[in-house]
Amino acid sequence: YFQIDSSASFDLRGRTMVLELSVPPGPGQSLWWDIARDHENYLEFYIDEAGVLNYGYEINNAFVTFDSEQFNASLHRFMRFREANGEGYYDTSPDGAEWTERATFSIDSVWDPAFTAVYIGGHVDGVTPSDGDMHIARIYAEGDDTSVPCPASSFSDDFDDNQKSGAWYRGWFS
Repeated sequence: YFQIDSSASFDLRGRTMVLELSVPPGPGQSLWWDIARDHENYLEFYIDEAGVLNYGYEINNAFVTFDSEQFNASLHRFMRFREANGEGYYDTSPDGAEWTERATFSIDSVWDPAFTAVYIGGHVDGVTPSDGDMHIARIYAEGDDTSVPCPASSFSDDFDDNQKSGAWYRGWFS
């Protein structure tokens, strides 16, 4: 298991956060991507070891999957969280331009979207990956970044320089 966390909160109100996969998880691997208040309260995209894309949330350490579908690397290459008027939207896209809304959840019933963290993690079943590596191409924010002190764009990363930026820290590893 591994996870990296954003080192500070950002303002998600009226904004989106996008994750692009360049190499999706293979058999025996899982990947999750969360927007969160903390480790016990978050919304999550979760690709499980069986290749199912789950849409879920955790509130006060109780996890719920409320929808799922077979993960398709072509259709789900891009995953997006967006916020509007307290609602969180789970969207997917094959190209990062045309989006399909998959699910919604009331973020403001769990936390104030003005103080949102990002977590990215995964799991490899066994000692070594059963089907090679998985790679996140980039994570980036869209929307008006006039708010201070932590605009959502400060958590954008294309992960192409083999360096972990100051926006991230090692959340946990086992």
